[in-house]
Amino acid sequence: MQKPRVRVQLASVLVVTSFWFGHACRTEGQQPDSLPPNWKQLPPMEVFNYVIKFYDPVQDKLTGNIDEEALREYAVKFVAGIDYATSKFNYQFLNGLHWLTDPKLSEQQQEKIRKGVLSRQDEWRGQAYAELRAKVMLMRRLKLPAQLRVREGRRWVLAGGKLSDVPVEEATEAEHYFVDQEASQIGGSFSVAWEGQLKAPKNGAYTLSVSPINVNSNDNQYPLKLSMDVTVDDKRILAANASKWVRASEPVTLKADKAVPIRVNLTVEARQLPNHAVHALLYWEGPGLEQSLISDQHLASPDGTGQGLRATYKWTEKGEAKSLTRVDGSVDFAWTTTPIPIFADPSQIQAMTDEFWERTMASEFLSWCDNYGGHPYLHPFFQDPDATAASLTTARRKEFLDQVRLMYPGLVKPLTAKQAVMFYGAFRVGNPDAALETFGIWSKRHVDWECALPRGTRFDGASRGEFRTLAIDVTRELPEHSVRLEKEYLTLPDGSCSLPVAYVLGYSHLMRKELASWIAFLDGRLKDASITDDRRVNWLLARAFAEEIRQSTPDLKLYTEVHARLMDGTRFLEEAGRVAQSGGVKLRVAKERAARLSFTQQHDAALAALQEAESIAPEDQQRSLASWTAWMSARKAAQDQAPEQQDTAAREQYLKILKQRRDQAAARKDENSRSRYEALLETAGET
Repeated sequence: MQKPRVRVQLASVLVVTSFWFGHACRTEGQQPDSLPPNWKQLPPMEVFNYVIKFYDPVQDKLTGNIDEEALREYAVKFVAGIDYATSKFNYQFLNGLHWLTDPKLSEQQQEKIRKGVLSRQDEWRGQAYAELRAKVMLMRRLKLPAQLRVREGRRWVLAGGKLSDVPVEEATEAEHYFVDQEASQIGGSFSVAWEGQLKAPKNGAYTLSVSPINVNSNDNQYPLKLSMDVTVDDKRILAANASKWVRASEPVTLKADKAVPIRVNLTVEARQLPNHAVHALLYWEGPGLEQSLISDQHLASPDGTGQGLRATYKWTEKGEAKSLTRVDGSVDFAWTTTPIPIFADPSQIQAMTDEFWERTMASEFLSWCDNYGGHPYLHPFFQDPDATAASLTTARRKEFLDQVRLMYPGLVKPLTAKQAVMFYGAFRVGNPDAALETFGIWSKRHVDWECALPRGTRFDGASRGEFRTLAIDVTRELPEHSVRLEKEYLTLPDGSCSLPVAYVLGYSHLMRKELASWIAFLDGRLKDASITDDRRVNWLLARAFAEEIRQSTPDLKLYTEVHARLMDGTRFLEEAGRVAQSGGVKLRVAKERAARLSFTQQHDAALAALQEAESIAPEDQQRSLASWTAWMSARKAAQDQAPEQQDTAAREQYLKILKQRRDQAAARKDENSRSRYEALLETAGET
């Protein structure tokens, strides 16, 4: 492929990409109303300079009044002229461009970029970490194996890169670059056998147990079967599997300091491992001992030497059987990210993790995150909770959860719905109740959850999809959490309700085939004469949502959309508009109505709903209202032009067929037919 014709100085690219796809915070006041009217005629780099002002790094998406579809199409044309194998653009720009075009690129185009990136032999000496990070992000999006990403990071380290060069929020993956051994990567079925000796601290009866989270699933994309059994003194005392997840054993009698053989087997069957699912924990409780993980001081190898258990990992890679044996101090693993990296000697990666932990958990750093320029900054553990949870022990995950719950609850405020749900899914391993309470704190700060502008093919796809994921987690894997959500976090002290919790519970009741009882409960709340005005609005929105999913299938899947009849809850939305008292609440209801109307192509009615709220919207929300109005006006204009464009296309096709048939008649010397088609063309204004 030829090099791009657009010439740009590298300095200009750096100006763009130092902000684009980084972690800089963008304030609302910095975002313009829209792209310039003539943006398609501007040089690409000038366009991208405008685009970064619409990029929200926390949500990793474009926001505001911007025609994202047209922008991506524009970028696709630009990327077609770039050869990733030889391009002089830096990786920060190439990664940003690929992020923008990724949903629009064909597999053939992706493969071409993939081959181009793989063919490069980059010189990393003197290169900033941001440049490496951009390449690694690009490789991840191109679905290149984790080993290749780590090798690239290792090359950067060998060229002089230092851990101190890595921003603290990036250390989760970067720590692998500083380890001089390559981890085996497990992406599908595998097994682990932990063998050794168990020593009890006191005489008495002990109960051994595993995680209460049953992750077995028949999901259409990520089916998973996980089983775990425990044998003590040659007697199997516990077996948990997909058929029946038995968490705890019957009591077993142990004598103080007398070692007995112990074997723990874990078997995982999966075509491809899902995130925040696979984990292994081994607990005990007994005389004077509350339930806790069995630590290495009570475990020894089969011959009684050293601390910890002999662990044998087995899996298949490209049809070849693989195995690895090492010593694991305890059975305490949250394999919440995939593929799972397994090191023959975990001590080096543990040293990196320890340093990362000290940097991110320092009180000065936590305080800085809690009040960054007057607002919370997204703590690194929230940025990639799956990878972070996998690198931490249960005790460390608990320590961070405790810091959030007890000391720095404001840290959860900037989380998106996706980040809040991912964090719960990953950090619940070993600490399910603390993770739920952290989600509860987040939900209390987002009780008046707003739907997003109706972009794309899914209505409010980002948040509804995440609330559905959480519903699956708490309904299928940890049912007691759905009960706690309803009892502890749904109803607020003033009598109103938390919408994120209500949406999760709506999906949860649908899964349990109990949506009718949920609707009856909501109707009961709406009959409560004490719940009036603004406090009534969220209950009405929750009731509208329940009505919208009433006809949906209860067999929810992680990656299958729930069919919602968006207009079925209209009467509840209309009542919410009537009872709302404050301007902000009236505007929020107007947006809910307008979003549904616009999504169902009723643009005039959508604009009318927004116009009704224009005079009463608070000043600080006028900008948001203007953005919604501009977006829906553009949708209406596009809809109005569609029939004309369809007529033009039909006419062009009709004329094309007439010309083809005229020429065919002339070729076979059929003068009568040729004349007839010629006459039809003249009638249509074509000669």
